[in-house]
Amino acid sequence: MTPIDKAKELFDKYCHALRTEEDDDGYFTNVIHAKRCSLIAVDEVKWFHERLFYLTEGSLFDKYLDDVKQEIEKL
Repeated sequence: MTPIDKAKELFDKYCHALRTEEDDDGYFTNVIHAKRCSLIAVDEVKWFHERLFYLTEGSLFDKYLDDVKQEIEKL
């Protein structure tokens, strides 16, 4: 999955999870909170992965997660 696809997937999941207040057009979602939650999730995965596999910054997975974070910020 590309970083763009993963960013959209995470963002969409949090938009769905954080939806509130149904109106005539459906549910209202706070996209700012969804973005923040998505970024926190990526940071947590990165932190856990580095500790689990004793990786340092600069690994391919680390780079992938950085790219995902950049794409989330663009949303």
